[in-house]
Amino acid sequence: VTFSSLIDACAKAARPDLKQVSKIFELMKARGLKPDLKTFNCAINACAKRGDVGAAEILLQQLEQMRLEPDVVTFSSLIDA
Repeated sequence: VTFSSLIDACAKAARPDLKQVSKIFELMKARGLKPDLKTFNCAINACAKRGDVGAAEILLQQLEQMRLEPDVVTFSSLIDA
């Protein structure tokens, strides 16, 4: 939950820092923690707020590779990108 909260806080900034989001995301994985749907949604939302469609699509692919199902929040963020 803590990592998702940090990513969500970055996403809520007026101009999200995608490098910081990426660092937090990678730190989470390095510590052996698997991102859940909420974590992916927070990261995708940060990409959407920055208009980085490519990064959002990569996260969507990673989400699907982990056999997670995108939800309404995921698709809503992708549309915003």
